[in-house]
Amino acid sequence: MNELGIADQDINRRIVYLLEYLGVSRYKCNQDTGISEMVLYNIYSDKNKPSYDTIWRLMTTYNVNGDWLIKGIGEMLNKTQSSEKKG
Repeated sequence: MNELGIADQDINRRIVYLLEYLGVSRYKCNQDTGISEMVLYNIYSDKNKPSYDTIWRLMTTYNVNGDWLIKGIGEMLNKTQSSEKKG
């Protein structure tokens, strides 16, 4: 089950939750992914939905489960890859 009912929220709220959970600031996310700070600001302020490119960059950089990010289904992080990061 997902933490704090975040699965019921929209994709922008899940992105904000993801970055807060990982302890990643918008600036750090920009540095890690190349997603512009303006795009991240618009996601945080709920002005725009993320593009496919933004979703892909978050998924591949932070090993995020695409089903969770897009639809709110399943676990937030891919288990095999998140385990490797910690180990």
